[in-house]
Amino acid sequence: MKQLTFLFVLIATTTLAQEKTYYSQVMDTVVDKTINYYILPDVAKQLKNELSGIANNAFDGLSKEQFADTVTSILRVQGDDKHFTLLYRPNFLKQATSKEEQQAKFNEINRRWNYGFESVRRLPGNVGYISYSGFAESNSSNETLAAAMNFVANTNSLILDLRDNRGGDETMLLLFCSYFFDKEITLSKKYSRYDNKTIINKTQSDVTGQKYTGKPVYILTSKSSFSAAEAISYHLKHNGIATIIGETTAGAANPVDMFIINDEFLFFVPVGEITDLTTQKNWEHTGVKPHFNISADKALEKAQVVALEHILKEKIVTELSEEELAKEIDGLKEKLEL
Repeated sequence: MKQLTFLFVLIATTTLAQEKTYYSQVMDTVVDKTINYYILPDVAKQLKNELSGIANNAFDGLSKEQFADTVTSILRVQGDDKHFTLLYRPNFLKQATSKEEQQAKFNEINRRWNYGFESVRRLPGNVGYISYSGFAESNSSNETLAAAMNFVANTNSLILDLRDNRGGDETMLLLFCSYFFDKEITLSKKYSRYDNKTIINKTQSDVTGQKYTGKPVYILTSKSSFSAAEAISYHLKHNGIATIIGETTAGAANPVDMFIINDEFLFFVPVGEITDLTTQKNWEHTGVKPHFNISADKALEKAQVVALEHILKEKIVTELSEEELAKEIDGLKEKLEL
């Protein structure tokens, strides 16, 4: 009887341990990928110590989505890198068994939100405006980008609104940047530790739509502008192309690679370090600092004032008379004072 009781306890304990070890197994993979791929090896070792010290049952009672959010928070805080992300995406992964199918699903998701282009319009004074919320993969969004740039091609200046942009595809970033340079230019280099490789990032000399060069460009930012949104702001700022208006951005420069864990989780690890070749620096931790520091909710009105004052000063012909331009500027300034 004692032997049977012992056997029952052993089986029950083993079953409980198995229930508790699923998250531990995921954490082992998270640690492994961090150690092998994270750009800063010393920080990776510190994270390994932090994560390995977490008890097996520390995540008991959490859903898989809550578990992913918790691990993300730990990595971002302890690693001081906002690009670390663990996502629970079982349906996406189960329905896409190959890289081609995964890419097709990404493209379909991107199509549903118009590849990040929220609004493209013309503001008073013939000022172009593009609201852009994310850098979708370039092959699928190239035509939409071209259409947006063609729409604003005849404007006197352009406002690019990145206040709600959370970044995205690096190739799309370079393609978007290409519209603001007359010719091919080397923007940056990316170094990855895990394969000891350096990649040179260049713009394209030819693009599908009309380029936007020789005219003022204003970029709106917020403290939430992230990653690729910061990159285009940083590169165009330091190449003397864009005036940044709004808030200092999030400060996330390290590019990521994605790893699939247990066919349920997507793990994004910052694997590289970007160096802008104009400044020999990047925006990690510091963010992109604006030329005009103003709250994000007033950045658009401020950009319009700056744009229209330039048009008025340079006597650029618009659909508005000088008196109408001055009246438009006064109305915008009144909104800024509210």
